[in-house]
Amino acid sequence: MAIHLTLRFLVEMGVLLTIGNGGAYIGTNLLMKCSLGLGIPLFIIGIWSIFGSPKARVPLNPFTHGLVEAALFTLAVLALYETGRTLIASVFASMVIFSQLVSFHLHQKTI
Repeated sequence: MAIHLTLRFLVEMGVLLTIGNGGAYIGTNLLMKCSLGLGIPLFIIGIWSIFGSPKARVPLNPFTHGLVEAALFTLAVLALYETGRTLIASVFASMVIFSQLVSFHLHQKTI
């Protein structure tokens, strides 16, 4: 369980880093690169803390929560592909899929 939670944490930090890197990549000047590279991850952190975290103020139902997670993970993989890091994108996508499968398996065992 602890290994899974560590993997899950690393995947979530990877999402923020890759989306921030993707935002900086699409910026046209230094101000835009900094704004997008920092602003997009901060926006995601804010939205996640309100709706997606375990202590969310407005918790989502499991289906919607899964959709939001899938969208964020997909966005991170696409950001890696966009910046030309296809091998890292493939490895990251594999880690996300593995983490989601383990989460599903552990959830099924607790029911």
